[in-house]
Amino acid sequence: MSLRAVVALLAMSTFMLLGCGSGGTSVPSGAQVVHVAVTASGISADVATVRAGDVYLVVAEGPVQEFELVSGPFTNPGLARFAQGDPEGTTSESIGGPIGSVFKVVLREGKYALVTSGAGGPGIPIPPASMAVLSVLP
Repeated sequence: MSLRAVVALLAMSTFMLLGCGSGGTSVPSGAQVVHVAVTASGISADVATVRAGDVYLVVAEGPVQEFELVSGPFTNPGLARFAQGDPEGTTSESIGGPIGSVFKVVLREGKYALVTSGAGGPGIPIPPASMAVLSVLP
């Protein structure tokens, strides 16, 4: 197995995505919620830090209601390289749906990038047109 395949497999084990439309996944009381907006000016999240474990991503607003949750070996230099167009060692999951859609993700400690999807459809746009960083603490 190649090093790239091993890195991709490890990154995929870093988070699990369970997506449902607005009626399919409910947010339990006291759960960690991140509202994500994708507008003409870019992507944003209403919080920058969450704890490891279950996190509920909510499509909050915007004409573009799809984005990518990208994991990788993200340190500050790694995030800067990714922002400049270097996707090495990263994996992504497409998230999207009507405003109000809820997606449960299980996140491990580290940093994740929320980026707008490419014009050609799902996938990591290189370099990302807009990026928000979500830090996950233990």
